[in-house]
Amino acid sequence: MLKEVIDRGNLPDRILPIYDHWTGLIRNGQLPEIGDFSARALKQAMAHSVLTEVVHGEDDSVQDFVFRLIGSFIAERMPQVYVGEHLSSLPGKGPGSQIWSAYEATATSGLPRLVTLPYVSSIGGHSRSDEVFLPLAKTGEARVGYILVGISLD
Repeated sequence: MLKEVIDRGNLPDRILPIYDHWTGLIRNGQLPEIGDFSARALKQAMAHSVLTEVVHGEDDSVQDFVFRLIGSFIAERMPQVYVGEHLSSLPGKGPGSQIWSAYEATATSGLPRLVTLPYVSSIGGHSRSDEVFLPLAKTGEARVGYILVGISLD
């Protein structure tokens, strides 16, 4: 059964609305579905978010993650637009990396997680990121099909 496992007092203000919206979508302990999520309800908070689709293998194992949406604040700080790209294709972001581990743990557990990661980009100005990983099911499915990440850069 899905339950709130993150102390919302530990979340940066920029990503708190994303987390609160996600927790509001939990019904009967079930994973929220992508169709329940409303980017319109979040307005400016969406600028600090990334949505990835989980790629599952035939055996239901997690194979990769594909960027589907990147908020404007985050996109402006990336050296290129990664929409449609696989996480495994990005140097230093594939299996074994900290970011991969956070995505994989969220996809396999179905539970949200809050992680602090070093900020690695050719565009400077930040040293770390606080990121909340929020699992979403594909419509009509129970497994994690998407992961919404709220990102606060410091």
